[in-house]
Amino acid sequence: MSDKCPLSIWDYFLPQIDMQINLLRQSNVAPKVSAWAYLHGQHDFNRYSLAPLGIETHAYIPPWENARHGQQKAPKVFTSALP
Repeated sequence: MSDKCPLSIWDYFLPQIDMQINLLRQSNVAPKVSAWAYLHGQHDFNRYSLAPLGIETHAYIPPWENARHGQQKAPKVFTSALP
C-alpha cells in the first residue's frame, strides 16, 4: 500500500477484497468452480484486471473532461477493479 493512500478510504477496498476471496474459494454447490464464478459468472481478467489495493496510479483524463488542456493524467489511488 502506498504511503499516499489515505486510510479513510478503506471501505472502498471491500468489494475487491470480497471478489478476491470468492475467486480463491470453491463453491459449495459446484466444487469445481469458484464461488465468484458460481454467483457472478466467470471473471474476465482482460476487462477488469486485478492490482494491489492502495497503490498509486495515474488516471487518464479525456480531452472533453480536461479543464487544463495540457494535463492528460491525474494521480489517483487504486481502490477496486470492479466497475
